[in-house]
Amino acid sequence: MRAFGVSLSMLVALAVSSAPPSQAVPAARAVAGVSGVVEPHSGAAAIQAWRSRLAGLERAGVRIPPVRALLDVDRFPPGLRPARGADGSVQRGVAWAPDPGVLVVPREVTAVVSGALDAVGAPYADDGDGPTAFSCDGLVHSLYRRAGIDVPGSAEAQWATGRRVAFEDAVPGDLVVVGSARYGVQSIGIVVGGGDMVVADARTASVVVAALPGPDAVLGVVRPSLGRRAAEPRAGGDGGAAADRADGAASLSWRCGGLEPSSGGSGPAGPAGRAGPAGPAQRGWAGYPNGLIPGDVLCPLEEEPHALRCDAAYDLAALSAAYEDELGESLCLTDSYRTLEMQLDLQRRKPELSATPGTSTHGWGLAVDLCGGVERFGSEEHRWMRARGPDFGWVLPAWAREGSPREEPWHWEYVRE
Repeated sequence: MRAFGVSLSMLVALAVSSAPPSQAVPAARAVAGVSGVVEPHSGAAAIQAWRSRLAGLERAGVRIPPVRALLDVDRFPPGLRPARGADGSVQRGVAWAPDPGVLVVPREVTAVVSGALDAVGAPYADDGDGPTAFSCDGLVHSLYRRAGIDVPGSAEAQWATGRRVAFEDAVPGDLVVVGSARYGVQSIGIVVGGGDMVVADARTASVVVAALPGPDAVLGVVRPSLGRRAAEPRAGGDGGAAADRADGAASLSWRCGGLEPSSGGSGPAGPAGRAGPAGPAQRGWAGYPNGLIPGDVLCPLEEEPHALRCDAAYDLAALSAAYEDELGESLCLTDSYRTLEMQLDLQRRKPELSATPGTSTHGWGLAVDLCGGVERFGSEEHRWMRARGPDFGWVLPAWAREGSPREEPWHWEYVRE
């Protein structure tokens, strides 16, 4: 990670965007390369395309058959033909209508896709199973249950027991399981066609239309209309994925595209971490996960790319002014808010100095790393900060002080509520 020496002698630039959270710059742009984060967009085109598809079938006189009628390709209803996948094999559970030249999914699945698009804009709730709020797996469970198709309630079980199809063969109603061997299941969405899916997304706190992730960010695709399969034995309870996760990834808990804090107390979170969820790192705000806070809702410091939560930024500016008045020098800063991508990178490079990714106080915009003498115990600058920093809400946490197992004289946290 780059380190910047920045003078804080001038006040923080506090021009905060007035755009509502739903119009903020997607956090995915700030964490490029981190899987599990979807890119929502306006659902108008997807909704119109789905309506046009249904209208075309109606004009052509195609009656959408039930699930049972599309399971045996030798007994398809009149006017429908088998549909072939990318490898040329016949797909089960879908058909091809030569006129108007579109894929046909079963009546029950059609209802699921229509219901998913109708749900766009509904609020996200971690345990939401409808009808007014949804989690990602709750949306899937609710819509398929209403259509008469049994699917499990959790995203992990939906993936473990679903009949899998090739990513290239995904059709409306199929479930895209977002994640990787490193992180496990991170979210699940319903394909609606045109390269889009509908997903209840924790980061945006709503049901959204989003572009399908690339294959490298997807564990796979399942087709609920084909019924369930027996779940494969899971070594260690998670299919052995934990054994493959490195750089602290095994301790990350993903839920519908957002990160949940790992369990633990305040202070150091084990040998590689420092702030457990009972400490400052627990203070989430605006509904955004640690390290996935859009830049629009942070307050930038004098020079980019540094930013903090706005109250922390105000008080740091006041502290900086007092520091310069009394010591005759500018307060020096090397680090502030850290995106999740930055946290993962630091964990890879300096595991002995990093918090568990997704729990860092830096990831809430509530910590800074200082230089210019503050980073040395016993210096005039460090003594001044210890004496005067708390007046402005900034403290050196107990775990970082001289004589502790993990001395970090440069790391200061904002504790004022």
